Amino acid sequence: MSELGRLLEGLYACNAWVMENTLEASRRLPPQELSGERRGSYGSILATLAHVVGAHQVWSARLDGSSPATLPGAAEMPTLDDVGAAFRKVSSEYRARVARLTPEEAGRIVSYRTTAGTAEQHPVGEILLHVSLHTSNHLAQVATLLTQAGVEPPQVDYMAWVRAGRP
Repeated sequence: MSELGRLLEGLYACNAWVMENTLEASRRLPPQELSGERRGSYGSILATLAHVVGAHQVWSARLDGSSPATLPGAAEMPTLDDVGAAFRKVSSEYRARVARLTPEEAGRIVSYRTTAGTAEQHPVGEILLHVSLHTSNHLAQVATLLTQAGVEPPQVDYMAWVRAGRP
């Protein structure tokens, strides 16, 4: 595995741990709090979590050579169970992709169209890093939303994951 692969392996494992803990914390909310409109989010806590998963799915498709025209969201994942199942599936795919990442694959240019139709090109390694950072960003956002809703959020920090023994 490449050095980039080793770093990404930790980031994706940490994100999976944070997502599972975030889903667990989110289950403490009544349904109206979970799906209620929240400022500074993708509409709600549930919709923000679904956005994370939808982005994973779209970027995975791009890495595989297609360009989805839409980003899946809460309509496709209307419950926390749906979000969790979809996340576990796509997260497993990313972790397998990272495990076999070579320097050549990390540098391979991926051409795709954004959901707005704009043509783009980026190396695989940059895309993998982006997906991980995008996930971290939105999971931290959900932690804030959970706090505002009166639920203690999970730790979202990479070093918290390290200190927890890299579960």
